[in-house]
Amino acid sequence: MERLIEYLSLIAIASTFLPYWRARTAVQQTTLISAWRWGGVGLTVWMAAAAGQLFAADSHRGIVQLFWYAAALLMLCPAIAVLGAQRPVTRVWSWFIVLPFLLVFGWPAAATVSQTLANGQFLLQTPMVVGYAFVVVMGLGNYLGTRFTLAAALTAGALLLVVAPTATAEFSWLPETDHCRLLATLFLTAALWWAAHATRPTYAVRVPLDRVWIEFRDQFGIVWSKRVLDRLNLMAQGDQLSLRMSLIGVTSVDNSDAPPTTTELAAMERSLRWLLRRFVDEAWIDRQLRLGNDSSA
Repeated sequence: MERLIEYLSLIAIASTFLPYWRARTAVQQTTLISAWRWGGVGLTVWMAAAAGQLFAADSHRGIVQLFWYAAALLMLCPAIAVLGAQRPVTRVWSWFIVLPFLLVFGWPAAATVSQTLANGQFLLQTPMVVGYAFVVVMGLGNYLGTRFTLAAALTAGALLLVVAPTATAEFSWLPETDHCRLLATLFLTAALWWAAHATRPTYAVRVPLDRVWIEFRDQFGIVWSKRVLDRLNLMAQGDQLSLRMSLIGVTSVDNSDAPPTTTELAAMERSLRWLLRRFVDEAWIDRQLRLGNDSSA
């Protein structure tokens, strides 16, 4: 029965390549394309690790251990890449932040590769595991409060289930290592399919500009949203507008339910376009406005 579940989990993780490839259309006019590429590499290595777990001989167990650790590192890279998804920083972020992350956390594996291949077991010092967990929380916590909250939580759980059993300290509450990896694969599969479902929003908006803001908030996360939100409202205050932007869309200073005027909406749209130019193309904003028009209608 356990063997059957492992086969099904391998098929399940393989099935996520389809929605992941389709997700490219949602980010191709944004700076998130770099994060998408990192995710594609990570998903491929994860698939290889899951296949190795199922089919590799006992003599190759050490290689499988290293593949699992590499998959856990690479699947965290997209979340780190998002934190640098601002032009022109995004051009060098992978070189100066993401790759150093891989070098620092990959060094223990590189330093013990011969030992791992010999005894088929990879162990990671507990401080490194704690550091990895901190990066997981920092990176994926960026999506808490967005419609990708569940996907982020499931992904975080999957990554921690892969890395935690490698710690030199024993966590008695954890299942066996193989079971942790099986659960991690199922968690990641559920996360990717849920994210694919959440990518197709069905919410209605009051004004089209709300759609632009909500899509930016959910795709780039709370860190960038908070920075853009603060600057946008400062610009609105400087322009003496009676409108402000909240985390859920356009609102008035006095919280009235009166519809905003076309003039003030146009002024806020100009400011938002100027702020988002570092993250998305004009065509992306125009598309969200069109979809917002359909939704508000």
